[in-house]
Amino acid sequence: MRGTYSWAKDLKERMQQLRQVSYRTPEASHDFIKRTRQIDKELADILYEFEGRTPPASREENPPAPVALNERLRNMVYTHWRSTSDITNTEKQLYNILSDEFPPVLDELKKLYEEKILPLEEELETLKAPYTPGRIPQWNE
Repeated sequence: MRGTYSWAKDLKERMQQLRQVSYRTPEASHDFIKRTRQIDKELADILYEFEGRTPPASREENPPAPVALNERLRNMVYTHWRSTSDITNTEKQLYNILSDEFPPVLDELKKLYEEKILPLEEELETLKAPYTPGRIPQWNE
């Protein structure tokens, strides 16, 4: 789960770079730029699943909202940290909830990457856009 969270943050950073390159590529159409914005928003939604809403000052000031995946994971790890006892019922419940909630988020992220980000990068390559991290440079004679 932590690896997926790191990958989602990396993809978010990568999309910000792709957006910047699309603005500097004269051949990039308005539709292309709109797609980059939409993908960036979808990544933000996925990251929201992990991070939840950032509290203004403290968690008590947040209105009721779904519990973020990272919060559940932190609670599970924290309650068992340096413990020599068996796993508690609360930890089992947290694990079961994460087992239900996490796989769809991972699938959504994979689908977004394979169906939208990779084709977007391929299109940037055909537009002869400047290099962005993650794209493999191609030699064209």
